[in-house]
Amino acid sequence: MKKISFFLLAMAFSFSGLFAQLEGEWTLAPVAGALGVGPAQGDVSWWSSDASTPTVRACLFD
Repeated sequence: MKKISFFLLAMAFSFSGLFAQLEGEWTLAPVAGALGVGPAQGDVSWWSSDASTPTVRACLFD
């Protein structure tokens, strides 16, 4: 199911031309709260990275 959802999301982006807005070099700040998930933009009430995340998931914060 996740693969199908990702495929549909990727198709939506490619047809709307939004990929051009996401181009470039992205980095994550190695601090608590650098990543988060929530029900609305700016709301990370479901999950957010804590202070140990940059160490535990170092490959993500290269």
